[in-house]
Amino acid sequence: MTAGDELISRTSVVIPVKDDPLIFRCLESIDERVEVVVVTNGSTPAFVRWVASFDRFPLEILSLEEAGIGAAFNAGAEKASGDFVLLMDSDCVFTPGSIRAMAAGLGTGSFSRGRTVFSSHNWATRMTARTREYTEDALRTRRPNAYSPPLLYRKDVIRHMGGYHFDTRLTWREDRDFELRRRAAGLPVAFVPEGTVIHKPLTIRADLASVRNYGAGQHRGECLGILPESSARHEWAKTLRAVARIAAGTRNPLPAVYPVVRRLAFIHGYRTAARSCAPARPGTGEPS
Repeated sequence: MTAGDELISRTSVVIPVKDDPLIFRCLESIDERVEVVVVTNGSTPAFVRWVASFDRFPLEILSLEEAGIGAAFNAGAEKASGDFVLLMDSDCVFTPGSIRAMAAGLGTGSFSRGRTVFSSHNWATRMTARTREYTEDALRTRRPNAYSPPLLYRKDVIRHMGGYHFDTRLTWREDRDFELRRRAAGLPVAFVPEGTVIHKPLTIRADLASVRNYGAGQHRGECLGILPESSARHEWAKTLRAVARIAAGTRNPLPAVYPVVRRLAFIHGYRTAARSCAPARPGTGEPS
């Protein structure tokens, strides 16, 4: 057995899904003999049976009654028998060799971070894809992080990160908390460009809906005392840097303006959540 085979044999892929039929494309793209844990969260019984009918290779299937990405990742990570957990989304597919590349990138480290490339089929999805590329892809930002997916990490690192994977009280910003705890623990991330997954085309409407949810999740995290308060100056500075990168890279003003629209959507989500969140009791991190 080669060193690469040994790493692969210790890897478990965890894929949360609700009722997304794209899960089957995701499963078909797995090109290594790894344990695969599918966590259906809030899925219909018919969908759970459909997933269970997949027979190309064995699946470990867990079913959670309520939807929640953090809880689903937690359950999958705990169920996984491998020493390494590779987090994946149901609406993405692995490119050939990407799983092996990420395993090799982990080596003796703690985290191996791949790339998410958004596909496109018209001007709108090309704009969202280009914006995601310039704001999230470490090839552009030069700042690899432990946001997921695709993210491969050693299960035992959580003992340095508060003893848990994801905080189930958070929605849409649970990976932000995970990343901040990773930084606080001083654990490095290896960026593996060959570990690429392809995301389905993302419409402007769907993209902005996600960004509004990020804003709402950020406020909830602050309200619960989990996430630090967001700095408007810092966030606008990041947005303007993205505008500059996109303008320089595309020489097209339309996609360069889109990060500003996304920032406004984030603020809208944040303010909407603020109207429904009671202030926290001092020192408790819990709403009063």
